[in-house]
Amino acid sequence: MPATLPSAIKNSIASSSEGSCDIVGQLLTCRIEHLAVGDQAFIAVQGYVASDAAGTLENTAQVTSDDDPTGVSD
Repeated sequence: MPATLPSAIKNSIASSSEGSCDIVGQLLTCRIEHLAVGDQAFIAVQGYVASDAAGTLENTAQVTSDDDPTGVSD
């Protein structure tokens, strides 16, 4: 699951209820090796909003799998 975090988010960390997450620069990538039909995985991202940030912060993630390579966005 790759997602580019807004540049106004600083000192971010991420964790997943299944698998592992890494943040390099503003790119968040989480790897979940196996998720059965009906199962869920939760991903939490924490960070600080820069003091000079303005406007609305939004984020979109793309999720793909070997069984569904086109993925879904949420």
